[in-house]
Amino acid sequence: MDAENETVLNANMTHHLGCEKNQLRSGSNSRNGCLTKIITTGDEPLEIRTLRDRNGTFEPQQLKKNQP
Repeated sequence: MDAENETVLNANMTHHLGCEKNQLRSGSNSRNGCLTKIITTGDEPLEIRTLRDRNGTFEPQQLKKNQP
């Protein structure tokens, strides 16, 4: 994943959770790693990592869940 997409995903997650990465938070939801998705476009498959949260409520707008 390129740096620009990673920056956008991190900003979206920060907005969703209401706190920066590694910042202590009083709520139960927090960052929980990432998922890898492979997209086939053109000649080669493209591997994209999307962030996830503990409650499973974060859905990146650039690449929605279960999108082929």
